[in-house]
Amino acid sequence: MLLGREQRHNPTYSLPEKIYIALFGMPIIGLRIRGRNIFHLIPKNMEYRHILDAGSGPGVFSFELARRFPDSRILGVDMLSDSIASCQHIAEKTNISNVEFRQASIEQLPDKNTFDLIVCVDIMEHIEDDRSALNCLYEITAPG
Repeated sequence: MLLGREQRHNPTYSLPEKIYIALFGMPIIGLRIRGRNIFHLIPKNMEYRHILDAGSGPGVFSFELARRFPDSRILGVDMLSDSIASCQHIAEKTNISNVEFRQASIEQLPDKNTFDLIVCVDIMEHIEDDRSALNCLYEITAPG
């Protein structure tokens, strides 16, 4: 799996970084390990209409979810406007139409009972009130 290959279109990366990513995927070993573990845990035999990538950062997991679940709508949210702008640029360059990015915090997501699957990687340690964030994620999870 070439995790993050869409990042070759990330406008913040240098040409050598883009070439490396095009050939080998993201150069971050920890990200690759987490991706392998996370995607192994997601049941493939379920139908996900709406998927949330909470704290999407550069969108690596959002784009992988979009590829693995082409009939789903993926929403990547992040607090950083630069990350969202890069992700939107990548989505346009790659013509990935089932993913959308929005600048927001977990607490700002109003869509109660909406998401069939929520992926939240490497962000809880950055949230001061993690219990509140987890409650918000629970509230926006669809029944079942």
